[in-house]
Amino acid sequence: MEGFVKHLIYIVTTVAFLLAISSTQKAHAQGSWGLSAETLANQRSFSWEDYQVLPGAFTTHDWRRHGVVTSSEYQGGCGACWAIAGVGAMEAKLALMGQELKKLSWMQHINCNNTENANGCNGGLSDSVFKYHVEHGPMTEECAPEFTFGGWECSAFDHCKELTHYVTDIYSVEGNDIGSLKASLLRDGPGVFVYIVKDDFKPWWLGAGPGAIYSWDGVSPNLPSETIPRHDILLIGWSDYKQAWLLKNSWGKDAGPNGDGTFWMSWNAFNAGSLNYLYSNYSISAGYQLFVENELVVQNLLVSQSEAEEACTQAVMNYPGQFVQCLHQGKTIYIQSN
Repeated sequence: MEGFVKHLIYIVTTVAFLLAISSTQKAHAQGSWGLSAETLANQRSFSWEDYQVLPGAFTTHDWRRHGVVTSSEYQGGCGACWAIAGVGAMEAKLALMGQELKKLSWMQHINCNNTENANGCNGGLSDSVFKYHVEHGPMTEECAPEFTFGGWECSAFDHCKELTHYVTDIYSVEGNDIGSLKASLLRDGPGVFVYIVKDDFKPWWLGAGPGAIYSWDGVSPNLPSETIPRHDILLIGWSDYKQAWLLKNSWGKDAGPNGDGTFWMSWNAFNAGSLNYLYSNYSISAGYQLFVENELVVQNLLVSQSEAEEACTQAVMNYPGQFVQCLHQGKTIYIQSN
């Protein structure tokens, strides 16, 4: 009888969930294609002990308490989780560098990201945002056009100035390496967490209470109505007491068990393996490097790409006969003399 009651509760909860999203089967879309082979190959492990200030320290951590995490977005039926999670990581890193915490534009990636396997609302690789920001700075949300399913041409963003901050050293961490994940989170701030969404997750998301911890029931399959089972979210903390990760979703700022778009997910080996946890993070540079005669002069030159190219031109013009070439390669300016 008890088993029948549990089964009945599950059916009722599932039906309620389906009614809640009757307007579209993708009201809570995914959109992650996982990590690129290049990022998976550049896998890191960190010594957790190196990041423990005191014995027993950091038994819990929440980057929200440090003012570096923005409120959750709502992706609706757009498979933009890859863009939203990646942008969330950049927002946190800029705040950790002392910048004012601001929402950045994930629409920049839906409409302008031309890296391989970045496909707007149809999904993308989890590290596509990182790769785009190697050469292109982020834009603020307040500057970018409002979201539309029809999409915009990238030219709609021409009036927006890119911030002069760029991604360096993209890497992955094994999804069940708890110590390395914690260390990466402390070392480089929030990063992108990837998992497979099972059929029991969305009813849990709608019905669980504050502090609840999601763990796959071991039975529910991948969502049958979804063509993309993976989902990208932002890893922002953990709790040793809960044995779980704290994650920021993109299904609404007031949604989910905690009422703020975040939730807890168990880090046990069963969950990590069954849901195929993946994680990617990166370091950030505040600008270009300036080398004169192979000697590093300025580490973080805060200029845009066009300004860097102009600096090269001016260097040659201002010192005729002394400097014969000025090379702008990636985020580095080389001024060579004759």
